[in-house]
Amino acid sequence: DIHLLNVEPPIIKIPNFLNDDEMDLLKNAMDSSQMTTEECGRRVFNLEADSIKELLKRFKSLFNFAQDWEKDPTGLPKNMQTFSFQAPRIVEYPAGTSYEKIEDAYPLSTAFDISHQKRAKLRVELSPEGGGAETYFNGLQFAIPPVKGDLIVSFPSYRNSLPDSRMKYTDEPGTADRQIFEIFVIARLERMSKIQEKSGNNYVSHPALKDFKRREVKKDEERPTLKDLRKKAKKKSKATAGGGFGS
Repeated sequence: DIHLLNVEPPIIKIPNFLNDDEMDLLKNAMDSSQMTTEECGRRVFNLEADSIKELLKRFKSLFNFAQDWEKDPTGLPKNMQTFSFQAPRIVEYPAGTSYEKIEDAYPLSTAFDISHQKRAKLRVELSPEGGGAETYFNGLQFAIPPVKGDLIVSFPSYRNSLPDSRMKYTDEPGTADRQIFEIFVIARLERMSKIQEKSGNNYVSHPALKDFKRREVKKDEERPTLKDLRKKAKKKSKATAGGGFGS
């Protein structure tokens, strides 16, 4: 079953998306991970995609339009019309610690610098009841109680790649350590100057418009002034009031 928890912005839940064996596989991949970082005080384990390849197909089935996982799962989408997945990871939260107003989307300036933006987030709780910690969306005043094995899908940015501030969330403190599996779906993003440089056309704002040509105004062609437009509108208004055309 698919449950729509929030309409705008959409937040989706799929109960029991992973079973116990699949979650144990993820935890084993976490234990063998050689790529551990710190993020906002949380410990992040970046997983080898090859070690959980079959399991990742389950997540890929939800986003069939995205690129297949490659040897380098952090690779960017091949163009601006496709999506790809970032490296899968497990985030560990120590017991009794709260993480407030987390924003998954990159600031727009950062997204331009790294040429991509996070558009969707897939998150599965791996701990029993999440150690009692809820995830609270500050802008929506809406909380999701953690349930082991449930998948939560959210969208941290708009279609134009602007961060959606409504999706900031706080992970409340739990009574036990908590592990969450996460994958982000990313979209390619390029600065206008780069798009124009590749297209060779100063008027192009998107690769799909490379064949578009602006209409050029001839030198001897007069453009109507604001005064002319107001006169025309006034005449039309009088004609309508007097039963003329348009009445």
